Amino acid sequence: MLTIHTSGGSEMMRAAEKSAQDTAKSLGRPAPLVLGVTVLTSMDSNTLAEIGCESNVGHQVERLASLAANSGLRGLVCSPLEIADLREFLPEEIQLVTPGIRTRLGEASGAAWAGAEKADDQKRTLTPREAIAAGANWLVIGRPIYAAENPRAAAEKILESLK
Repeated sequence: MLTIHTSGGSEMMRAAEKSAQDTAKSLGRPAPLVLGVTVLTSMDSNTLAEIGCESNVGHQVERLASLAANSGLRGLVCSPLEIADLREFLPEEIQLVTPGIRTRLGEASGAAWAGAEKADDQKRTLTPREAIAAGANWLVIGRPIYAAENPRAAAEKILESLK
């Protein structure tokens, strides 16, 4: 997988996907999944307005997601809060990768989860189970694992919570 920003426009996204496909073909390899980043999970309506974008996060995500799909991208990076809405209109084969995954203390017990309920800089988050239920194909889970007292135990608890 590799990421590009959807705000680069359709010409850039088409060129990135074509380059990924052509390069992979010339190497006899499967093409990497080029993911269009919609709106960062650390952004909210205030941040979008500050940089001069549509301040409604959902509208901005939908606009960029449509542009990406129409430009031939096969995947998107989006907040877990937008997954269900995107699944209503995007082609089924579009892969959704969701950062902003956070755990909650009520989901499991133990020192590995200490502080796990913190959102940190993330403003639009869900738990791993909620994101999968909403239709995410891939989860990006960073701080709940690496910032835990015992990262391995935290990762194992997250996997267990998905069963």
